[in-house]
Amino acid sequence: MAFRIIHWATGRTGKMVIRATAERPEYRVVGGFTYNPAKAGQDIAAVAGAAPLGIALTSDRQAVLALEADCVLFLAGAENDVPSSIADICALLESGKNVITTAANFIYPKSLGPDVERALAAACAEGGTTFHGLGIMPGFLAESVPLYLARLSRRVDRMVASETLMYDKYPSTYQMFDLIGFGYAPDDPAPVFANVELVGET
Repeated sequence: MAFRIIHWATGRTGKMVIRATAERPEYRVVGGFTYNPAKAGQDIAAVAGAAPLGIALTSDRQAVLALEADCVLFLAGAENDVPSSIADICALLESGKNVITTAANFIYPKSLGPDVERALAAACAEGGTTFHGLGIMPGFLAESVPLYLARLSRRVDRMVASETLMYDKYPSTYQMFDLIGFGYAPDDPAPVFANVELVGET
């Protein structure tokens, strides 16, 4: 029996994951949420550059919550709006859907404070579900890979891991300009990451 999957968000990472699940028989895509109203109604796989699946994207949260699914792949830029992301994730968990997210700030939910930790635990208890923040950058290369490699060593005196990302060709106008602030003056408050308090929270 195939696992029923809902995709949440269709950005750079979301599109890659949609293509990956669409081509594997052990997964069955049953729904998709998009923040972009222009994508609503479009075939989820076609938006990701794959053969159409006959599953239309929606911007209606309640419609997604009403779907029967085993897991939601939450691939939104959760660090951009932590409170809304927590609310969405908790609602999904309470509705009986397991949630997996790549958002780096959910790798260790305790770091977001006791209120968030309690909210996630309560949502899982309510829905009989599980939550997994696996991360990717960070979360994998600098955190997980060194530990796996350490298993090959008889003795480890010191472990140093660093990760460098080449963003010069990163295909996201929102992240490069609206978030990070390329093209803006150094003291321009318009980019999201100019907000020191927000960056500190994420």
